[in-house]
Amino acid sequence: MRDEYLARRQPGYVTRRSFALLASVATMSLVGTAPATATTSALTQDEVSLILRLANVIATTPVPFPSFGEPGDPRARVTATRVGRGTALLPAERLQNAKHGIANLTALTPGLTAEDVVTLIGTHLKAATAATRSALCTTVALAIATVSNHFDPRSDTAAELWLGFTERYAARSAG
Repeated sequence: MRDEYLARRQPGYVTRRSFALLASVATMSLVGTAPATATTSALTQDEVSLILRLANVIATTPVPFPSFGEPGDPRARVTATRVGRGTALLPAERLQNAKHGIANLTALTPGLTAEDVVTLIGTHLKAATAATRSALCTTVALAIATVSNHFDPRSDTAAELWLGFTERYAARSAG
């Protein structure tokens, strides 16, 4: 009742009923406009294996990854199912960027120590272009989301922190 009174007295005043109607119309107009997401089979088995190797390093380096309420050891949470779950959340263009990042990490062969992986990535980042750095960041974000459901593979925040660590570690190791 008060809203209708104010609407008559103050031009431009939006009632709660009007606001609710506008919000529902806006929400309905967004249905179907979400970006296309990748399918879980969008990565090859070799690409999934590389993400798993990277996620296992991230799970323990520089310190064991926090649990954020998830049970078990961080490395035990690194599974192909989680890679698929993270991949399914990625928009198609971000998935392509992740694939580019994976292609830049083909030197991560099985048997490398965590220290070798960190040094290799940090050294690679020194000479990386902006596009390559972005691709590596997307790949690391997917690996972090594989370790912990607490992180979104569409966000680069944690990945930037981890990549910064690799750069500093490689610089310190080199000289």
